[in-house]
Amino acid sequence: MIVYLDASVVLRILFGEANPVSVWRKWDKAYSSALWRIEALRTINRMRRTHEITDTEVAALVREVQIVHQTLAICPNG
Repeated sequence: MIVYLDASVVLRILFGEANPVSVWRKWDKAYSSALWRIEALRTINRMRRTHEITDTEVAALVREVQIVHQTLAICPNG
């Protein structure tokens, strides 16, 4: 199976929110936009600034974003 992921899908998984996608990690190939990581990191930073997450949580989430990013095929114009 081939999937396209956007930042909201990944963040739902990383934050442990309800109703994550059922195919998480069950794909053969995952694609995303070159912007997904920027969007995810901006969301994390916004949550840090509003004190919704701690600096320790920020560090862990940024690491997870980097790991996910390394597994994706990035579409530069998508």
